[in-house]
Formats: sequence, C-alpha cells, structure tokens
Amino acid sequence: MEELKVIAGILARTTAWCLGSLLLCLRQQVDALIVANTGSTDATAEVAELAGATMLKLGDPTRGAGDGTAGEGIVDLGRPFYELP
Repeated sequence: MEELKVIAGILARTTAWCLGSLLLCLRQQVDALIVANTGSTDATAEVAELAGATMLKLGDPTRGAGDGTAGEGIVDLGRPFYELP
C-alpha cells in the first residue's frame, strides 16, 4: 500500500508575528507546507520561506485576496505531491 502524504495549507495575511512558530510545529507533522500569502504588509512571506514553506502570493496589501482563491491555489500547488488529476 502506498504511503499517504500530508500537506498543510495555510492562509496568511500579515501574520509574521505568529506564523513562524506555527510552521515550525507543523513541519514535524507534515510532508509539505504551503502558505498562501493573501496580501501581507509585514514579513509574512519571509517568515514562511525561512520555515521551508512553499509560497503562493495572492492579492496585494490594499485589497488582499479571497479565501476561495487562496484555497484553490493551495490545492493546485499540492497536486504534484499527490499526483491529483
């Protein structure tokens, strides 16, 4: 039987203050981390990259992006891990 893989997909906007510790805890439990940055105005992207997450940049700081768009992007980035259709 093929081993299942677990991917954590996180929606983040201006969450640098707490994102690093969350990702470091998750890193021990999952096979891959994907962070959808929905228009952060702080160091969210840099923190996620330092924690080893794959980044998905959506939106801009003045408007952000909807959760639906971010969720779809996370699924798209996760496809290679699962070979989803």
